Amino acid sequence: MNPSFLRLSHPASRLLFAALSCLAVGNACSSDAAAPATPITFSVDVSSLDGHAVDQEVDLRCDHGGTGASDASAAFSTLAVSVALSPTEAGRNFVLSPANACGSSTRCGFIRIEALDATDGVLAHVETVTTDGVLKLGVQQLPELAQVRVSLIRGLDQKPLLNPDKTAVTSVVKPTFVVPTSCAALPTPGAGGDTSSGGAAGDTSTPTLGGAGGDAATPALGGAAGDTATPALGGAAGDSMAAGGIGGA
Repeated sequence: MNPSFLRLSHPASRLLFAALSCLAVGNACSSDAAAPATPITFSVDVSSLDGHAVDQEVDLRCDHGGTGASDASAAFSTLAVSVALSPTEAGRNFVLSPANACGSSTRCGFIRIEALDATDGVLAHVETVTTDGVLKLGVQQLPELAQVRVSLIRGLDQKPLLNPDKTAVTSVVKPTFVVPTSCAALPTPGAGGDTSSGGAAGDTSTPTLGGAGGDAATPALGGAAGDTATPALGGAAGDSMAAGGIGGA
C-alpha cells in the first residue's frame, strides 16, 4: 500500500526530481550570476602603416640622413605603425600599461611591433603602451623589409598573451613596400671611401692631394702637418674645409 501523504501531484514530482538531480551534480544548477565568466578572446591588428591601408602599397622614406649623408650606416628611416585592439568595451579590454604598472593582472601589458624580413628575421622592433609606434630602420635594411608583426605582451612576465585556445594574440601583415631610389644612392662611409680623393690613407700616386703619407718633396701641397697657406688641399691637420683631410667636412 502507498500512504496517501506520500502521493505527489505530477508537477511536484518533477520539481523534487530536479532538486535531487542538482544535488547529484553539484553546481550544475547554479544561477547565471554565479556561473564563471566567459573567457575573453583578444585580437590585435595593424590598421595602417605611415597612414596607408595595409592592403595598399607603402612608400618607404629615407628622410633622416637623406642622400647627402656622408655615412650611409648612420642614415635611417622611420615607419609609423597604428594598431587596433579588440574587444574595446570597458571591463573586457586589454589594458595598455608599462610592465611595472600591471601588478598581477594577466590582462595588462604592452604592444610589441616588429619589422621582419621574408624569413621572419627581426630587423627592428619597438614596444608601446599606446596604439601607435614608430619603427626605426637603417636605410640599408629597407630593401629587406617584407612584413610587420604586432603582438600583445603581458606585463606580468613579458610573455605573449594567449587566448583561451592557447594561441598567441598576434597578427602579421605583408603589404607591398616601395623603397625610394634615392635611398640606394647613399654614398659609402667616408672612412672607407675611394682613396683617389686623398685623406689619411691617400693614394701615394697622387701626392698633389696630400695626406699623412703624401710626397714629402711637395710640402707646399700638404703633408703630415698640412701647409696652412694652402688649406684647400688639406692634410692630416688641414683646414676643416679641406677636400681630403681627416678633419674634412
